[in-house]
Amino acid sequence: MCVMHAPVHRKAPKVHRSEKKVMKERTPFNKELLKANPDFIDERRIEKVEEKGFFAKLFN
Repeated sequence: MCVMHAPVHRKAPKVHRSEKKVMKERTPFNKELLKANPDFIDERRIEKVEEKGFFAKLFN
């Protein structure tokens, strides 16, 4: 016997027009935020990783 777990005819929820207008309103695009910071100092360091074998890692 087959048991249905959900109704066959599902209806989409009704969305009011006022809610659609709220979704379309967004913050304006700001080109100033895309510019790079001239005072930025890169403090990352490059470190060489020494490749060790399996036994060197195991016994050290």
